[in-house]
Amino acid sequence: MIDLCLKGRTVRGARLKTPPQTPSSPDRSQAFSVVEMLIVIAVMSVMAAAAIAFYGRYHRDVLLKVRNQRNAQEITALAMGASAAGATVIEPGDMEGTIRNLMEGRNGTLGTFKGRIFRISQLSDEEIAGAMVHLNWRDGFPAYTPDPD
Repeated sequence: MIDLCLKGRTVRGARLKTPPQTPSSPDRSQAFSVVEMLIVIAVMSVMAAAAIAFYGRYHRDVLLKVRNQRNAQEITALAMGASAAGATVIEPGDMEGTIRNLMEGRNGTLGTFKGRIFRISQLSDEEIAGAMVHLNWRDGFPAYTPDPD
């Protein structure tokens, strides 16, 4: 028991109660241990690594598709232009032969483009195969098809 003084009066035998715990001061049984935190961080790291690997694979597939479409567009445009200028680049029914003619380069024989060389940059066999997915024949000329499926 203690003596308590309130506004000039002394109260004898007052008992003090311990203040209740507030949410801002949890006891140790409710807190995370260092080991638990490390386990959570490790699990999150594994999940992030898997997500990054998936995204990288998806991104590569999209880039290859865009590259193949771009090559097919260039082949179509150059074959049409070269044909209009009288260059013999088109091998009827042989898309790969037509592409190889464009890689070698052919001279135009008509009009403003007479004597000009029609040529595309060198393509690997993989790039040729990828471009051919987006090419077909229409009226004897190569035609571009964005999504052949």
